Amino acid sequence: MRPGTLPRALLLLAFGVVGAAAPATASPDDDVLAMRVEPPSRVGARRVEPSREREVAPELEQEVDVELPRATSTGWPWRGRLLDAVRLQASDRVHLVDADVPTGRHYGTMELVGLIARVAARVDRTAPGAKLQVGELSGASGGNIPGHRSHENGRDVDLGFYFLDAETGEPVNLPRFVNQTRRGARLDARALRFDDERNWRLVEALATDETAPVQHAFVHRDIRARLLRTGKRLGASAELLERVERIVISPGVEHPHRNHFHVRIYCPAEDVTSDRRSTCRDRGPYWPWLPSAHPWQARVVPLPGYPPRDEESATPVRLARRD
Repeated sequence: MRPGTLPRALLLLAFGVVGAAAPATASPDDDVLAMRVEPPSRVGARRVEPSREREVAPELEQEVDVELPRATSTGWPWRGRLLDAVRLQASDRVHLVDADVPTGRHYGTMELVGLIARVAARVDRTAPGAKLQVGELSGASGGNIPGHRSHENGRDVDLGFYFLDAETGEPVNLPRFVNQTRRGARLDARALRFDDERNWRLVEALATDETAPVQHAFVHRDIRARLLRTGKRLGASAELLERVERIVISPGVEHPHRNHFHVRIYCPAEDVTSDRRSTCRDRGPYWPWLPSAHPWQARVVPLPGYPPRDEESATPVRLARRD
């Protein structure tokens, strides 16, 4: 291997398209193109003006000429920074919400960008025809961004709901997030229907991804209850339902989260013990299904009736039946 050359296998691994359990793994063409950005010259810079950008497509066969540093999440989600950011871009499965495109806050860790790509691909394979609506992640160097109490270190993302046309039953791709209330949903004069199956498949994919474990997906309690009913109807196992019950919770803040999921992943294991400017920080809960090699495993309190890690590895989570 030439000095400074990153093997293709490592590049694929960085974006989470290999090394995950089979149900959570996407093929190389399932991933979303990402743009690597040169980090700001000093800590706390409010504006990033990169001198170069490199487009990294995981399906590329050729080797990369320069070994790029992995993105690093530092501090807390509500008080943190992001180094060597990765920018999410739109694809055949991902739509960047129109109102958020001008702000350009679509930067995250490689783990988060890879997660978005994988869950969008899993939903599309099961029920093709709709794109995942993606709002803001973080700014190019992290830090505070207007309209959010967190989203500061590349580990948070807002994901919109899947909807169907109320008259035709066909999936629709919407330009912005839409509220789902007890009376239903509308976009201007168009009546919409909450897409129960696709939204369940989305939370199923979030709850079972092995490469970027999800700590929380905040959403309104009515929508949470609806999703759990859908999972039971589709034949989800008791263990999978328990995961979703614990991960998907009401946010308890002013925003009711009736129009999107606010998803947060745990610190990547490499960032917990990083010797760079600071370390990545989480606070509980720490779910028992965290990867066994993750530093937070030492903080896991076993749930009643939940299998120990060595037993769990031999009996993976059974996903919902696909009718």
